[in-house]
Amino acid sequence: MQKIAKPIFGLFLVFIGVLGVQSCENIHQNQGDEIETHDEYIVFQNQLFSIFEIIEEIADQTTPQGLPEHWKSPMLPKNIKIEKKDSSYLDGNGVEFEVDFGTWKNNIQLPLDLDGKVKAGKFKVRIDKFYQEIGSHMSVEFNGSEPFMIGDSSAPLTWMGEMEFIRMDFNLLKVTANSLQMEVLNLKRTASCNLKIEKTSGMGTPGIFEDSYKVSGDVLANVDEDDLLKVTINSPLVKRVEWGCSSSPLKGILIIQGEKDENKQGVTVDFDPFNNEACDDWVRLQFAGKTKDFKIPMNP
Repeated sequence: MQKIAKPIFGLFLVFIGVLGVQSCENIHQNQGDEIETHDEYIVFQNQLFSIFEIIEEIADQTTPQGLPEHWKSPMLPKNIKIEKKDSSYLDGNGVEFEVDFGTWKNNIQLPLDLDGKVKAGKFKVRIDKFYQEIGSHMSVEFNGSEPFMIGDSSAPLTWMGEMEFIRMDFNLLKVTANSLQMEVLNLKRTASCNLKIEKTSGMGTPGIFEDSYKVSGDVLANVDEDDLLKVTINSPLVKRVEWGCSSSPLKGILIIQGEKDENKQGVTVDFDPFNNEACDDWVRLQFAGKTKDFKIPMNP
């Protein structure tokens, strides 16, 4: 069976921790063969989760007055620098800060973060009013001058574009992106997402470390010039942020299909194949009557 490695399928891993999109391609092209998985796409797994968790850990420590004097968290890399551009909500124009993770060359020599990923580069954050206030709006900008990168040491993913976070309720965020660009191995792709992130534990403490949340919604990304792939979260993806349990969702189900093929069977990805919500990185892929369980490796 021929292996096909198109990093575009990693875009869905970027957004929602999908593990099995690469297999989606193989399954559609080789329905009579055994379902295969490829280590190549693992670089992309769960990357949006990691980015969201870092942003949430920082933004959730703001106060009604503005930015804290210092950020404290076991989640944040020791070499991270947060430059305050506007530190007060009280002036009426929100707060702004830039998060600097340092250089990739230096960081690949350091111990891995809570999520097992290396990070480098910068992104900017703007919040229009107290982050915990319903209706608050946060924008996260990834630009090309000092791009934010995340992944393992062999194949970092570079992000460009902007993401928007709107607080719908005290524990609920709406997350959107219309033209988010990702680049890896000299390939560039764009994607859009419409997600809801609901914190299910830890609402009374600042940050997200040792909290739980769940994600629902869908993602569209370009497979080629004329085709889009749609990923729908059929059952919310559940995540717990703690040591030893931060690399993958504990449970949740995705349906992956071409945007033009909504009436056709898609690939099902189940993050809790044994119904035990374990922090074990096992997933189950199902398509056309075939099933494969596999354990997600940490590195390609």
